[in-house]
Amino acid sequence: MANYGAKVSQAGYDVKTATDRQLVFSSAFNTAKIVLAGSTTESGNAWQTKTKEITHSLGYVPLWLVFYKSSAGTYYKWGHGFGDWLAGDGGGVYPTIKADTSKLYVTITFRANGETITFYYVIFANQIET
Repeated sequence: MANYGAKVSQAGYDVKTATDRQLVFSSAFNTAKIVLAGSTTESGNAWQTKTKEITHSLGYVPLWLVFYKSSAGTYYKWGHGFGDWLAGDGGGVYPTIKADTSKLYVTITFRANGETITFYYVIFANQIET
């Protein structure tokens, strides 16, 4: 492994001489790399559906993670995936999520009138498809 970048060693090991197995982290490791992260707020009424498009322009279908925080302060992981649609119960809304080569699509169907949610997304740069 190259001897540059950021490294964190396990307790009891000198980071300057530690082997890869003695490191907790190294910027030379093949780890997930975030290319885009953010949040957005949507409001709606019962059974209203809204789609938020987040442009990533990577040219390939990325790995993604989407979650939201309820008004009660509870975090719900809506899902993570690699391009495919995901549907499920996300607390106060029904989310459906898809990614393609240029965008992440988050479609929300609200279950109650006057519902407002903030959801968070992370898009990773690592290319999984070849």
